[in-house]
Amino acid sequence: YEIYQCDWSSDVCSSDLTLSTQDAAARLGYSTKGVADLRRQGALGTVFALHEGRAAPRYDAAEIDELAEIIVCRVSLESAAWKLGISHHGVEQLIAMQMLQTHGDCFCIPRYGAPQIAGPVLDDLIARIGSSSRSSLASEPITLRTAVGSIGGRAKPWGPIFKALLDGALPFKLDHCTGALTEQILVDHTCIRFLRSFFFEVSNYEGAKFSNVMSRRDAGEVLNLSPKSSTPLLKGMASVRGDSKAVDFPEIVRLSRIHISSREIALRLGIAPKTAFALAKEMMVPLLGPAGWCREAAERQLGLT
Repeated sequence: YEIYQCDWSSDVCSSDLTLSTQDAAARLGYSTKGVADLRRQGALGTVFALHEGRAAPRYDAAEIDELAEIIVCRVSLESAAWKLGISHHGVEQLIAMQMLQTHGDCFCIPRYGAPQIAGPVLDDLIARIGSSSRSSLASEPITLRTAVGSIGGRAKPWGPIFKALLDGALPFKLDHCTGALTEQILVDHTCIRFLRSFFFEVSNYEGAKFSNVMSRRDAGEVLNLSPKSSTPLLKGMASVRGDSKAVDFPEIVRLSRIHISSREIALRLGIAPKTAFALAKEMMVPLLGPAGWCREAAERQLGLT
């Protein structure tokens, strides 16, 4: 704790150095009870100001001002995922690989229940990716968002993919249309096998934090299913942590290792999804259910590489 010996009649301590709970709450845009609770949790430093020999808990004005700036520019991981056009797990990968950083964790995690990213840091990553864009591609381009549908059996390795974009290992052209970043990034359709060579191993990032739950939208990404196809399947799965729209991450990954969608087959063979469905049926690949075909049989009988 810090202790200020102040003459409150001069208002130097109360106005310039420390703040009351009411003033701190006003600057943070939060309730006085919420601010007091955060102080008791250790998320806010306590400053004891002495007045007539008695100590009163107050807040360091500089710390509150710094936190107020963090709040103004903060971006949740969910919002970052939407802007980038990737999954929540993908954003966690970028943080683990230090391509994105969280800030104000000691305050933001108790306040918002999750880490937050600084908006300028996210904007800088997008700008750096944009600066790596090429003027043209060798052949017919497809969006990166579409191309990653060829990666199955695991969560999309967004961290390594973004690193390849920045390093120039994955050539791309940026189409400045509206939409998420991965929908603006165009890659050569021949890069699909290269994309499938990327892996992200959580165990390689000791100390990094990853959620064990995921949204239905992100689950559809792992399974390479459209919302129309994934909704009936995921609605039938048990919700987790009281959230009816959240599903168990390990269970979705397990399903992806067993099933393969017509969409993934199509991308890996360079054919249309309807043609892929007909081919899998003709080759007697077992259709296991809404999540798709038997992955092992499909890879063997269709010669997927």
